[in-house]
Amino acid sequence: MHRTRSISALVGTLALLSGALTAPHVATAGGLVGTGSVGLCDFTGKQKLKPPFLIGGTSTPVTTKLTGKLGAKTKLKVACSGGSGDGAHVIGGTLKAVNTSAAPNDCLGLVSVGLPSFTVVIKWKVAKGTPKLAPTTWNVAATPPANVNLSGPNGAIQFTLTGTGAATDVKGKPQSFAGSTMVGIGTTDETLTDFVTACTPPASGMKAFNFTGVNGPSTFQM
Repeated sequence: MHRTRSISALVGTLALLSGALTAPHVATAGGLVGTGSVGLCDFTGKQKLKPPFLIGGTSTPVTTKLTGKLGAKTKLKVACSGGSGDGAHVIGGTLKAVNTSAAPNDCLGLVSVGLPSFTVVIKWKVAKGTPKLAPTTWNVAATPPANVNLSGPNGAIQFTLTGTGAATDVKGKPQSFAGSTMVGIGTTDETLTDFVTACTPPASGMKAFNFTGVNGPSTFQM
């Protein structure tokens, strides 16, 4: 009898542990808090610069606004691929970022200093019939000059951004894919020659970078 009770207790304990391991994800108003990885997505978008960048520019602060689409949301309409866990259901998304920097609007700073850190908010599009996911807040680290390639495909400028997913957004709401490493590679439609021409007075300055795939793909990977 004692042996039977011991076995029953053990079975009960294992059942509880199994239930804990398969417990449902945290649900928020924005969707389930996703785990896993998204894989590789195409990216298209635009980064606006205000005020426009000039060689020797001294205006501060500088505000940059980044907007874009991922995977199936782009004109290419190719779904993100290679994901795992909840990320395997992600087919695309939209992203945006607004950053204000004390650095001046100097085009040469792009080469000598790089880009400051900033935060990107990503809203995911999932496959039909799969649970909606909470957004992701991507904390992009400061981009050193070495990650700004001035001799990219067809003479384009190529930015490599790296960072990790935050646990919560600015309002404290749980975010999907917290702690995941994320890498974005942006290949500009504008060439280095276009950039220098726009930056050199009396030109009005570099007002934006476009990422539509004219000179090669731009991607996001997690």
